[in-house]
Amino acid sequence: MLSAPPLGGCSGKIGDLPGGSGQPATPGSGSGSGSGIGSKPFAFTCDAQKPLALFTTDLRRLSKTQLRYAVSDLLATLLGPSEASAADQALAPHFALVPDDITTKHSAYARMDHTVSQSHVAAYYRVALNVAGELSRSNARVARAVGSCATDNNPRNDARCIDDFIARFGRLAFRRPLTRAEAAFFRRDVYKAAGYDADALRDLVTAMLSAPPFLYVFERGQPEPVDAAARVYRLTAHELATRLSLHFWQSLPDAALLAAADDGSLLTDAGYKAQVGRLLADARSERASRAFFSQWLDVAQVPDMARNVTRKDFAAYAGSDTPGPALREHIIADVQAMLRYYTHQKPDSTLADLLLSRRAFAQHDDVARLYGVPVWDGKSEPPTVADSRRVGLLTRVAFLVNDQAMTRPIMRGAFVLDRLLCQSIELPDMQNDVRLEPGTAAQGTRAQIERLTQAKGSICAGCHDVINPVGFVFEGFDALGRSRSREKVYDPTEGTLLAELPVDTRVTLTAGGLGERDISRPEQLAQALLDSGRVQACLARHYFRFTFARDEDATRDGCLLERLRDALVKGSLRGMLQAIAHEDAFKLVRKAP
Repeated sequence: MLSAPPLGGCSGKIGDLPGGSGQPATPGSGSGSGSGIGSKPFAFTCDAQKPLALFTTDLRRLSKTQLRYAVSDLLATLLGPSEASAADQALAPHFALVPDDITTKHSAYARMDHTVSQSHVAAYYRVALNVAGELSRSNARVARAVGSCATDNNPRNDARCIDDFIARFGRLAFRRPLTRAEAAFFRRDVYKAAGYDADALRDLVTAMLSAPPFLYVFERGQPEPVDAAARVYRLTAHELATRLSLHFWQSLPDAALLAAADDGSLLTDAGYKAQVGRLLADARSERASRAFFSQWLDVAQVPDMARNVTRKDFAAYAGSDTPGPALREHIIADVQAMLRYYTHQKPDSTLADLLLSRRAFAQHDDVARLYGVPVWDGKSEPPTVADSRRVGLLTRVAFLVNDQAMTRPIMRGAFVLDRLLCQSIELPDMQNDVRLEPGTAAQGTRAQIERLTQAKGSICAGCHDVINPVGFVFEGFDALGRSRSREKVYDPTEGTLLAELPVDTRVTLTAGGLGERDISRPEQLAQALLDSGRVQACLARHYFRFTFARDEDATRDGCLLERLRDALVKGSLRGMLQAIAHEDAFKLVRKAP
């Protein structure tokens, strides 16, 4: 969404994103046209007789992010914060070689990528080998990780010392106690040495961190099925602990969660509720919420504006706000800070708070200048933006910028439809054939777009009559996200100012589910999104995909989706994040045949 391709135009398609039928449970609803979503609040059909679709597999690899946090937290447990931080820095180049998880338009979350290539295998081994090297780098580290018995030059206590380390390290890495067979294998066939031996220790750690129980999530369930015909089982206590920690922390269970799994209290209602609350209250829960919100809003697509500063029209357009090399990173941090604030710092915040906020969250001067506010310290009350048009999530700089000296309303509109209304936007084959003409003084951006894509009778108009008005609402912000009342047009070759044209943000909305209404300001659009009920349903869909690593089935997952949507409508953003863990589907697994 954020790095816009050339102006797309004709023979495209707007419709619901994939996921079963995708149909709302409201009268007069439909899909495929972009305006046939129904005007009543969107809901899901809950049929309690339908079997849950659950996770698609009972064997999943750790995502790259989960692997990174798992190793970091493992090192912190064994070495303590200071030594673990130094080891973490040394390991960074090796983690960089792990292939990134692939996301696509229809598989927008990293957890949905289950591919394993030879590049994965090689990178996993390299990481494991170098973790082993960091643990054994000095006697002090060995003493911390293994115990003083490994460095006291007393061979009589070495055997028990190594046995204890294998049990302790294995329990942390595998997220459960080792079986007797596993413990015997690692002691006899991997470690091999009689007493403490540095090379044998490195072999042991490398092997354990290369083993499937570390790299993969195995879920076999309890012995007795919940539904034998459907092969559905409740997770064991340790499997449930792993699912909770990987979901909320992107990492391994900590000592308290493992203890709750060991003694079985995690399988009681009270014990489970307490652990869910504890995990979400922990600062590590920001890892998962940041990952979810960042992927939902596709912030990775924020363009690098600094690459075009040598262009005369762009340099003139930017003026004193010429982008520096760190601006992109700071812009992403700004929107992440906003989401963190309304999810963790003010945990009772609603979706309406997020979409209608007048606060600014820039923690770097280059971004704060774009908002016209002081830098926020990240702790006190965030400053309020003076411009009344700067309202809510959708007026963050991250969703307005591009690297050209002109705005891209089509991409702004398509983003809202796609990510907040779950209307898929299929770009047409001829999208690269239609381009705006930068530096055209006679017509502003909106006028050119309307002429090229909304001509009466045009095959482009069917989609663009829906997309364009949503994007035009944001024409009060330029391509650097700054507020404006007039559009400045620059000559692309010389960088001279050719014209200043009035900005028109008045539109009639026809986007699906929003109802036909005349608006001219971003807060009116945000309110329309909230009133429609569809933004809540769309967010529930996205959080489902992030959690279960698959697209939703609107028929089989309807009850779960409806409860998530309802939690968001009646409660807070944080409440929706927590609600998923209390669903039966979160605690169950369907075994492969």
